[in-house]
Amino acid sequence: MFNMRQVPERFNNGHQEHLAIIAALRSQDAEGARAAVASHIDNVRDSIVRRLS
Repeated sequence: MFNMRQVPERFNNGHQEHLAIIAALRSQDAEGARAAVASHIDNVRDSIVRRLS
């Protein structure tokens, strides 16, 4: 539903969040991966809500 054209301000932060998720997965850090995914989802949700407000 939302992509980089609709929420371009998320690109840099989203990129860093994805790298953090990948790093946690590569190091087999399940809790770190879970936390990174949860944080990413929260940040995306907050950006979308701000965009729609």
